[in-house]
Amino acid sequence: MANRLALFQFTFYLVLQIVSAGCHKNENQNFSPQYFKLDGLNRLLQLAAFDSQAAYIHYSISKDGQLAPPNDCGIGSLEDAARAALVYLRHADISDDTTSLASAKKLLTTILHLQKPEGLFFDWLNAQGQPALCNSDGVEGFGFPEVRAMWALAAGVKTFESRDRRFAQKLREAFWQSFVHIDSCLANYGKFYEKSGRRFPQWLPYRSGADAASELILAFEAILQSSLNDSLQKQRLEIAMQQFAEGIQKMQAGSDDHFPFGAHLAFETYWHSWGNGAMQALAITGAKFDRRDFIESAIIAAEHFVPYLQEKQFVHRFNLLETQKNPERIDYFPQSPADIRPLVTGLIELSRVTGNRRYARRAGEIARWFRGENKAHEAVYMEKAGLAKDCIQGHNYVVPMLTAAATVEALMAILEAENNRDSRKEFYVKVENVLEGKP
Repeated sequence: MANRLALFQFTFYLVLQIVSAGCHKNENQNFSPQYFKLDGLNRLLQLAAFDSQAAYIHYSISKDGQLAPPNDCGIGSLEDAARAALVYLRHADISDDTTSLASAKKLLTTILHLQKPEGLFFDWLNAQGQPALCNSDGVEGFGFPEVRAMWALAAGVKTFESRDRRFAQKLREAFWQSFVHIDSCLANYGKFYEKSGRRFPQWLPYRSGADAASELILAFEAILQSSLNDSLQKQRLEIAMQQFAEGIQKMQAGSDDHFPFGAHLAFETYWHSWGNGAMQALAITGAKFDRRDFIESAIIAAEHFVPYLQEKQFVHRFNLLETQKNPERIDYFPQSPADIRPLVTGLIELSRVTGNRRYARRAGEIARWFRGENKAHEAVYMEKAGLAKDCIQGHNYVVPMLTAAATVEALMAILEAENNRDSRKEFYVKVENVLEGKP
């Protein structure tokens, strides 16, 4: 019944869009967040050695409160720079903050610098601040660093088109320079492969990478809002958006009463939440192209799988083949901000698309994980510092290292939670028996 009601509400989508046209940008016109703070991210933002108008995000802060010494890969990753740019861009869109806009431009300048002629990217800056390959995701070729870079470039085009058209054009050209790798994926549209007794779509990144495909859909949705694309480019984006969404939909497993309760697998038989924005991607694509089957797919996950995750106080990952044999074969740890952010942003988007405010309220409940409503009963996000601890490693242990990766994911989630009136109300509910910790 709940599914049918939520789907019925979708028929009023166009009316809701007209009524709430200004709300998606900023649902609170006097945006004054209590928890979202850029102080920590601004500490991690460092000028790049190759250009005084470029910047990177230092990967971590050490125990003494200083920037950590270079690690084996270097001083800052492409993925951290891209996600930080997304934070600054979104904050600028909501608040018209010119400082955030300037910070985003410096990070996007670095992303442009890291792009290679064939559309792939160097994924780190080494200890000397020069482009380097670390292959931190273990993949040769097009992978998550490229996905995050394209997402940031696309969001940059949308934001800068009306503010700095020349810079927006540079970002657009870089985006399309990498799009050739999307074409390579979609050349396999309609093809499937079998593994471990299951059938998987073959036209996503990593062949069946629904997680990476979901973030690319967010990139396509962003750049489609720009007028800088010609008609053919717009058509290619719309086709890619729908075909990736179809692939994600086919990665859904289980049902309302059968594990994993409508979860969208991230890759082959594996589910994890980090980088897995299936709910958000399906909601956006379904609304844009009137694909109610995409909306329904997202609703099933929201109605049945998300409550399961809340009941378990969240999990890190599982392999469906193993859990079908033994339901206890689930990895609960580590739990990082990257595991929580897609749930928060996905539910808020689904609430916007369907008009069902219950999803946004659930997003606010989940966001309390950052404040200590988690298995460790300890705040992961340090409100006063605007920084986040790396992850929860056990029932009573939070890794104290303050990292850029954790911080940007926490800020992405908290910004959206505080920018939605329904999620904000739940997010602000007092969390009991929490060790606040010190940065």
